[in-house]
Amino acid sequence: MHTSLLRIAVLAFIAALAGSAYADQGQEEGQKMFGKYCSACHGMSATGRGPAAEAMDPRPADLTRIAARRGGEFPEAKILAIIDGREPVRAHGAKQMPVWGEIFRGEMDGAAGEATARGTAWLIIRYLKTVQVPAE
Repeated sequence: MHTSLLRIAVLAFIAALAGSAYADQGQEEGQKMFGKYCSACHGMSATGRGPAAEAMDPRPADLTRIAARRGGEFPEAKILAIIDGREPVRAHGAKQMPVWGEIFRGEMDGAAGEATARGTAWLIIRYLKTVQVPAE
């Protein structure tokens, strides 16, 4: 019986390490997607100071303060709707941001295209959650 508990503990430890590695990989992939699709406007630091930001009115949002502006809550569904762009978000203001949902979907039709679009957006959302700064 002691051997069974030890085996379970070892397996749980291995699973935790694997989960951590998967989370790190997801964060790295999200950071790559953010760099590719978002950094021109929002900057690699996600503070809204990308190379294209100077020419934009209004300026891109500081994405490191999403949670701070909302009392510590990070509204994943709302951020998904903003990134996706195919669902109008009135509070987003002028529609300068590209419709990333269509771009992420690419040439794929149906469920495969939707899965690709949503998957890419979720990677970016997971990354954005890691760069949030506390409210001042």
